Amino acid sequence: MLQQMCKGLELYGLHEMVKQNQPLFQPLFVPGHFAKPDADFLTMALSLILSEEGSAKRQRESRIVNYLQEFHSKP
Repeated sequence: MLQQMCKGLELYGLHEMVKQNQPLFQPLFVPGHFAKPDADFLTMALSLILSEEGSAKRQRESRIVNYLQEFHSKP
């Protein structure tokens, strides 16, 4: 699952950003900093820059965003 997460982060160039700014992103990955980071928090923390509407890449990006939002809503 961690490899899949890294590949997903690479899709947006976030993997490198996380590596370069570890203290900034640490609260997202280390328990105790937030009671419960949710989709709203992630949406605010990471401004999405999506590909051109109608492109295949945009469709993939949208599926990933939807998956992350659905993942949060599961009990």
